[in-house]
Amino acid sequence: MIISIIGSGGKTTRMKELLFKYKEEGKTVLMTTSTHMRIEEDTLVDPTYEEIHEEIKNKGYAFAGNRFDEYKIKALDQDLLNQLKKEVDVILIEADGSRGMPLKVPADYEPVIDEDTDQIILITSMKGLGKRVKDVVHRYELLHLDPEKIVDGALIQQLVRYYLKRYPDAVIEVKQPEGLYQRALAS
Repeated sequence: MIISIIGSGGKTTRMKELLFKYKEEGKTVLMTTSTHMRIEEDTLVDPTYEEIHEEIKNKGYAFAGNRFDEYKIKALDQDLLNQLKKEVDVILIEADGSRGMPLKVPADYEPVIDEDTDQIILITSMKGLGKRVKDVVHRYELLHLDPEKIVDGALIQQLVRYYLKRYPDAVIEVKQPEGLYQRALAS
């Protein structure tokens, strides 16, 4: 099973939640990216097949990618990923970058969904509510949004719909609802 996680404001956290869920079920898990992702403490950087295989054998999972820069990884080589697809029970792919911002407008070339993806999870966040667009929406210029506009529920819905036009079967998950207003919007 391959799950691609897109959107903004909690993708890595959701990957880790899914990792623990599948590990409890006794499944092997590979976490990686198809774009760019921060290097986590236990990330295998520029790994060989053998290194990934050994990590999964020892821990039940591996977090792996090729080096992009000092702080980020990029996608594994496609041949290596294809080989792992045949052996790992669950592959979790962070398939969209948002530069750590809680909201995002994807470019035409984003997200980068693996062709064998079984499920797409769309993450969005309530952390941007009440803040200026320019401070909390990655690539807001693509929708010609006013950078000084204050983010409200309607704007968050607009951003979710923008993703759903391309991926109508995506499962929507709203992160960080705080307070009654945010919980109501999230529902």
